[in-house]
Amino acid sequence: MPLDDSGSTRSLNVLGGTLQTCSLDPRTGFTRTGCCETGPEDAGSHTVCAEVTAEFLAFSASRGNDLSTPRPEFQFPGLRPGDQWCLCASRWQEALDVGCGIGRNLGVLPPGSVGVDHNAESVALARTMGYDAYTVKEFLDGDLALAGGFDGLLLAHVIEHMDREQALKLLREYLPFVRPGGRVFLVCPQERGYASDPTHVWFAQDSDLSELVGTLGLELERSFSFPFPRRAGKLFIYNEFCVAATVPLRSP
Repeated sequence: MPLDDSGSTRSLNVLGGTLQTCSLDPRTGFTRTGCCETGPEDAGSHTVCAEVTAEFLAFSASRGNDLSTPRPEFQFPGLRPGDQWCLCASRWQEALDVGCGIGRNLGVLPPGSVGVDHNAESVALARTMGYDAYTVKEFLDGDLALAGGFDGLLLAHVIEHMDREQALKLLREYLPFVRPGGRVFLVCPQERGYASDPTHVWFAQDSDLSELVGTLGLELERSFSFPFPRRAGKLFIYNEFCVAATVPLRSP
């Protein structure tokens, strides 16, 4: 671990920069420093700073993790909507996969992730394979459609099937279900993949996806070509534009 000027160890964030304070009121962190630091004794890895909402607290309680009730023996004051708190990274990794199809991505997403698709037959097939999948109506009318209820939002090979305005509308519909500080991941095909499907509408490149997240007020983390460098996109059907962004924490 890096040392500061005094010779003491200091924690870094995932980008290698100085770890910022999450909250001093209430005082959060596994060691109650106000930062989402971790160490050998922190079995839950309390490294995710999140602003909690009433819906999120209800969702957490429904999953067996009551964050509203004070626990003085753990220096835990109980949380109220609007508080920021360091949550367990291992627990809050549930993703919402919009346009999940038959569930290919659900097979590699963290446990607790949920898929949504407009095609009822694809949803039914995903369920036969043990995935938690819903039609759009089922999801929006159900108990899982809670504000801030998911750690991430995935749209893989969805945006190329619509124009820009439709993509913005779809993202705006599902972004409220991602907690502040959660991640958004967009994936679209490059030239060879785009040309392989006549139902594709918009050749959305990395710059287009970056523009989308900017328009929505998200913080761009990274834009990259996967699995090969960009020049492979004209030859390899599965080369993809990938953009990762973060839902910003609300100002106090």
